[in-house]
Amino acid sequence: MGFFENCKPDDRFYAFLGGGSETRGYFYRNVQDWDERRTVTVETRDYHEIKWHIEALAKLTKEHQLRPDTIWIKVAKNGALESQSNDIDKDQTIIPLYPSASKFLESVRRIGRWQLAELDRLGKQTDLTSYKLASGSGRSTACDVRVVFKYYTNEGNAGVMWDEIHCVMMIPRHPNIITFDHLVTDVVDKKEIVVGFTTLYVGGGTLDTLPATGRRRFTLAHLKQLLEAIDWLNRTHGILHNDLFARNLLIDPDTDQLKIFDFNLARRLDEEERDADGDYEYDPFDRDTTCAAICAYQVVTQDLQTHADDDMIADIGVNNVLALKWEKHHAVTLDEDVAKYKELLSKWASGRADAPATVKRVPQQLVWQAMPKSDHLAVRTRSALARNSEAHIDWQRPSSSAARSLAQGEILLATGEVLLPDGRRRLVNGTILPPRRSSGGR
Repeated sequence: MGFFENCKPDDRFYAFLGGGSETRGYFYRNVQDWDERRTVTVETRDYHEIKWHIEALAKLTKEHQLRPDTIWIKVAKNGALESQSNDIDKDQTIIPLYPSASKFLESVRRIGRWQLAELDRLGKQTDLTSYKLASGSGRSTACDVRVVFKYYTNEGNAGVMWDEIHCVMMIPRHPNIITFDHLVTDVVDKKEIVVGFTTLYVGGGTLDTLPATGRRRFTLAHLKQLLEAIDWLNRTHGILHNDLFARNLLIDPDTDQLKIFDFNLARRLDEEERDADGDYEYDPFDRDTTCAAICAYQVVTQDLQTHADDDMIADIGVNNVLALKWEKHHAVTLDEDVAKYKELLSKWASGRADAPATVKRVPQQLVWQAMPKSDHLAVRTRSALARNSEAHIDWQRPSSSAARSLAQGEILLATGEVLLPDGRRRLVNGTILPPRRSSGGR
């Protein structure tokens, strides 16, 4: 199932919080597994750096030594498993507080998490899913719609997801911007909550990878589409993408249109810092301008390491990128000389240089309310919720390898449940639940 099957341990596991003491003879780290969407606390008698805890859990997971319901393990100095526990009082899984669906416009389309079937795992908290679309509106038969489902399972992403949902939801349709599809909801204590959103899926692969054909076609028209879309976002709607690298761009194989996606770092122009005269304290467009040049360089050369450090973008500048030696990669097909690409970038960047002085307001600045303070609560663990008998949604799912080995007729849902042919549902721990009553979604 995609991303997690061959990734590095650091890409699948993330260690957070920890404790213990030398006098008490134990140390522990809580480690989040993005693939199975669960947290396992790794305890050892000796102090180790975070990397040790991650690698210990990765090894035991790969060897299938952990039970599906394990939440706490004790590991020897050599990495051997000494014991494992499913004691709920030790469960350090973080449960975010999700905003009520009532905080979103009633007109926005919604779909239940249980209505999405998982097809692939594209990355952390990002899956390829599908749902059934009934016949009607010109369709004689029902069909499956493939969508990308973005969600969050940890409290730290709550504010980021709130802004990304509103940003993507509010951006008017544009041929070079990925299209918003649905809010994704679930139900806790009979209350509808929003846990993420979907966008229409576009195949072809991101521009930091080569297609299955082994060739990447990148035309001057594709570059023009990128630059015009950036101007449209920045100058018309006041949206600064801030992460315009090859990994967040793709080319629709059906329409040959370049697409921009992933707005989790996007900011609004009207929120940028200004001085007493209303002038920007720095060029708010500079990051998107520089990123566009770096992106073009990455695609043409397939050099994904040069200027790959996000924190250094502000110190680079377009001219430094254009001054690099752009050697076209043998697997990349261009329709013009490299010099034409660099010339287009140079002229475009020069035309944006006056932005701080001339762009005080944009014609159609997108605006949305800040995340309600009531949705910013202290970190809550599953053990604490269990002690207080508080309901919550569960995210745990089978590993990528287990998901690939489902029996014929079984479907893995975005909830982590496996839908059986008779409509019943199987949880990760093997518990069988009756068919779901609610059809949900709208």
